[in-house]
Amino acid sequence: MQVEDEDEENGGGYIIRAGEAEMTLSADDNVYFSTIEGPYWEAETSGATPVSGSDVFVQNDEINKELLKSQTYTKDELVNLMQQDIPTITMTRHVTGFRVYFMFTQVTADGSTDNDIDEDDWISELGCNPSDFSIKLYLGPNFCHQYDVLNNAVVSGDEGGFYATNDQTYQEFERVEYSYTTGDNGIGLYRGFGYVTDASNYLLSPLNTSIPATDFSIYAFIKYKSSDYSSDEGASWFQAQIPGITLETNRIHYIIMAFDIEDLRSQFLPATTTLSRTPWSAPRKIGIKPIKVICN
Repeated sequence: MQVEDEDEENGGGYIIRAGEAEMTLSADDNVYFSTIEGPYWEAETSGATPVSGSDVFVQNDEINKELLKSQTYTKDELVNLMQQDIPTITMTRHVTGFRVYFMFTQVTADGSTDNDIDEDDWISELGCNPSDFSIKLYLGPNFCHQYDVLNNAVVSGDEGGFYATNDQTYQEFERVEYSYTTGDNGIGLYRGFGYVTDASNYLLSPLNTSIPATDFSIYAFIKYKSSDYSSDEGASWFQAQIPGITLETNRIHYIIMAFDIEDLRSQFLPATTTLSRTPWSAPRKIGIKPIKVICN
């Protein structure tokens, strides 16, 4: 990047050049640098949640990406900056990232920190395959429709919304594993089946910080032996809040939630429930509590 300071005869402005592109500004114009074009970041909306009717946002690689922004510079500040030996423009992140590990596992009876189940044991315990279950998660409602990049603020009146996993479609349970350091410097392990965010597909989005952090939840929608992956009809759902989560920007949250496979047995398997449902049933709320929640 180059900055050309125009003399007073030419208006006293300045020109910023980068490659073949250039921008001419007056002497009183201020400038900032950002990874997105335009003054606003805008989410893409598609549908509403079946729980609250709040908007659901589409996770899009062209939208949900790093939003970095510099401070605002005057002409003199920018000219002085470019005269330094190594001119450096510091950019700060204005989105928050999320990666979720959400699993059902076998709880150890002795209180051990290792909670593990493999596919063979799952089939032996529950009489079905992990892939007989499909899942979709809604995260929110602390996301925003529009973010004012210049003023580092959510646009006034924004009511928040949710993101859903896997392009808003259900996916079969997959292998999920998370290890962590215990208080005595040992290693704890949670290994089971459910959902995990792909390492290359973290959710990145500005947050609506006017909505309390205590409102942030994961709503898990689960189906058993269903071929309908596109709608929430026939699903069972429960809410799981995230204690200790913050609304800090420039942060990546790792959310780990582990649940007991016995809850799947009691809520979904025909041998242990008399509930009769049709494929066209509206989503039903069930009561499932996590055995462990970790939020880093």
